[in-house]
Amino acid sequence: FSVKNALDYLGLESRLVSDKESVKAADAVILPGVGAFPAAMRKLEATGLVDTIKEEAARKPFLGICLGMQLIFDKGYEFEECDGLGLIGGSVRKMEEPELIIPHMDIAAYVEYGGRVPALVYDGKYVYGAQFHPEKSGETGLKILRSFGGLIK
Repeated sequence: FSVKNALDYLGLESRLVSDKESVKAADAVILPGVGAFPAAMRKLEATGLVDTIKEEAARKPFLGICLGMQLIFDKGYEFEECDGLGLIGGSVRKMEEPELIIPHMDIAAYVEYGGRVPALVYDGKYVYGAQFHPEKSGETGLKILRSFGGLIK
């Protein structure tokens, strides 16, 4: 709801949806998330949205936020190994691991946190990800959401 509220504040039309038809009809898709990688993927699979998300992210602007950003990668290892959406190649691992896995993507921004940690990612086409919550990040975060809204044709 915080993302919806931020989009409303910016005057960007948005709706909360959870069915295939609504995702297909949208001009852009934002997948926010809080929680655990495996549980979120199981929920997406149970609702039948995985294939729809993959199809739509190949043709329209798509933004994953926080857990939503993690889910756009091939795999996650939170609690257990789990397949992700595979929109950007690579995997999400705990930061404590000595070897960092760098996925095939353009890192648009990073933060120094015991080393470089991707904060914004972009696949070079339609898929974007923000590890942080832009809707809770003040004016800078709102600028990111406004810019994403500007991608809609």
